Amino acid sequence: MFRANAFRITGLPVDATTREITKHADKLKMMEELGQGKSAHTGAFALTPPPSIDQIRDAIQCLRDPERRLLDEFFWFWPDDFGSSAQDPAIQALAGGDRETALEIWTLKETSPTAGLTAMHNVAVLWQLVALEWEEYAAQEQVDDERRGKIEGYWRNAFKRWDLLAADDLLWERVSARVKQIDDPRLTTGFVRKMRATLPQALDKINAELAVRYAESGRMNLAQVHVRFMRETNQGFDSIDKIAELVLAPTTTRLKQQIDRAQKRADKNPADAVNAARELLNYAPSSLILFELFFGKESEARNELSDEVATLCNRLQLTYHKATGDNKGCSDLLRMALPFAISTEVRQQIEKNIGTLNSNIAYAQLAPVLGVLHGIDESTASPKVKLGRIKQEIIPTLAELIRKEGSASNSASEFANSIAISLRGISISAYNDHDDIDTALEAIGTACDLAREAELKRRLLDDKAQLTRNKAEEEKRNLLLEIRSDTIEVTRERFRYNSHVIPANDITGVRFGIFMQYTNGIKSSVSYKVAVSSARHGTADIECKRFFRDEDKAAADFQAIVGALYWQIIPALCSRLASSIVGGARIALGDCTMTNKGILATTGMLLWKEDHVISWSDVRFGTHAGHLNISSAKNPKVTKAFVLREVWNAVIFKELANAVVTLQGKQRTL
Repeated sequence: MFRANAFRITGLPVDATTREITKHADKLKMMEELGQGKSAHTGAFALTPPPSIDQIRDAIQCLRDPERRLLDEFFWFWPDDFGSSAQDPAIQALAGGDRETALEIWTLKETSPTAGLTAMHNVAVLWQLVALEWEEYAAQEQVDDERRGKIEGYWRNAFKRWDLLAADDLLWERVSARVKQIDDPRLTTGFVRKMRATLPQALDKINAELAVRYAESGRMNLAQVHVRFMRETNQGFDSIDKIAELVLAPTTTRLKQQIDRAQKRADKNPADAVNAARELLNYAPSSLILFELFFGKESEARNELSDEVATLCNRLQLTYHKATGDNKGCSDLLRMALPFAISTEVRQQIEKNIGTLNSNIAYAQLAPVLGVLHGIDESTASPKVKLGRIKQEIIPTLAELIRKEGSASNSASEFANSIAISLRGISISAYNDHDDIDTALEAIGTACDLAREAELKRRLLDDKAQLTRNKAEEEKRNLLLEIRSDTIEVTRERFRYNSHVIPANDITGVRFGIFMQYTNGIKSSVSYKVAVSSARHGTADIECKRFFRDEDKAAADFQAIVGALYWQIIPALCSRLASSIVGGARIALGDCTMTNKGILATTGMLLWKEDHVISWSDVRFGTHAGHLNISSAKNPKVTKAFVLREVWNAVIFKELANAVVTLQGKQRTL
């Protein structure tokens, strides 16, 4: 818009006629051919070095395209009246190379009700050009803080005016009038509307490109200046995200090309895969930092690319390892790649592979005990049992190794890190799969004590902090409630009604609901009932509405108990029941049976009885008027209804069904 502006290249005024353009073009070409091009470009903001014949030819071609000409006119200097540039003192001062005089004339006119609009436009263009000239200089040479402050002042002088002009209807009326004056059917006022709509983004794009250029040269402080400009000048328009995505498109393309090259290089020579991955890791930061510049470290686009780099390196180390068996080379590469892994899944994959490689490195000394550790990792025992085995069978061996070789030995450090990684896996499984936060905390705390590698230790400490917060939040959700002389306690570990204690892991069913009876339109009785059952520990039935007890209080107690059940008991109950069902168990739901195939239901009576299987993918359900209604998507005639407060687990059927479908989906994926 500015450096390659056709009027800047040719030195012509914006109201030059077709005849003047042709005549001036011939003159410029001749002078260039005679080597006198420099003397033909003496106006203010003339390009240095002078434009080539090809540039002049392109500029002339641009001026013959009405839309391109209008754009270049908009970003160049206007006379007070189009067609009178030869008599305009400011335009003539510019033609003679005197920008100061032109600026002085326009600055005095900026407040004029007649000429102020043109003057403000020209001052905006002039300050933009001055700022860009200095940015070109600053890109090659260092400038001191004082000069940098002046450059930012030039930008702000331009921004201040562009902000006013972009919203000024009179300006765009003048541009529309210029369209009519040009009188070319290829140029319409619709093009002017597009110019107005995109002007802020077009100006922001200049600063975005400068930010990229400075960042790529390692001058992040200057890059951040231009990103700040973009944010300051973006008022009411689309966010800078689209502009940033546009200017970063080449960066994204280049990084993806590097990823593709690394893969092809490894495919061609597997023994060279680790070198290809290292080169990619050395290249990637310069690209990713550009995304951080515009979007911050948590940007989705940046994180996806970073994960893509980490994933490929993880894959390439496998290729390299198959070809060479070099455990240390693979481990070193994955340590380099780990900071690039953003998603939990990718990080866990790399951490797991690092642990495996480190185990391989220490195998010569620790083969027997590492075999035991691997067996514990792969066993189907509960996390609590696995933790106990590591404490009894593995950690004493580490202590003996440290006694023999010292805590700083490589084998001791690698062994300690391997144990810490295994403990982290136990902690994750305990919390996510077994709802056992105490074992999760104990495992992660022990892992923190053992871990030697800084990045691993940082990760473990983050996990421990999160689990500690979760534990505190969980304890807040514990319920201890008294209804007259009865005590109800609900925690993650148990459900207690007076002395009747049901361990949480033994709970097999819940049911609760409200029943109201009306006689002659008057409420005659009400019940707020909650029940919890266990095959080994019996059933606890609680009625919250006792005789002569306030109903509002009963309703509040009922909601408190149900809320605690949903927070502390029901998630783990649904997980256990779903695992049992998917594993082949048959669990009753009223007069139906839940199996891994679906819900077995009988419809009709006597000789018209008919058995049906509603597969889990076909189950449709909803609740209404205290009932759970289940039907088949394929056969709408198959319907069943259950009283929520009377049928075990009817109240949690939605959560239970979702858990079964999710678990079956995971099994199919595996």
